[in-house]
Amino acid sequence: MFSMALCLGFFTAAAIVAFTGCAGNQNASRSGQYIDDKAFQRQVRVALENNPGYEFSGVSVDFHSGAVQLSGLVNTSDQKFRAGKIAKNVQGVTTVKNNITLNSNKG
Repeated sequence: MFSMALCLGFFTAAAIVAFTGCAGNQNASRSGQYIDDKAFQRQVRVALENNPGYEFSGVSVDFHSGAVQLSGLVNTSDQKFRAGKIAKNVQGVTTVKNNITLNSNKG
């Protein structure tokens, strides 16, 4: 009877360690991904800011797992196109969703 209780306790403890260990690894992976995404987001923002004739102060950059999403306002369709092209040329960017809109109140 004692050995059966001991075995049951051992398997219960092993199951707890296994499940909590996996959850910890997933959270660590998500944290690492979040940090990577923020670094890439910053790289895209810097690339936009380093563009000669910087005109992207109204543009927001979001980044997740290689995908960049641009949003905000610019004055011309050329600015929108250039922002997307600049973002696409940043190493690590796999796709760009360009949701930038044209400012109808330019002037």
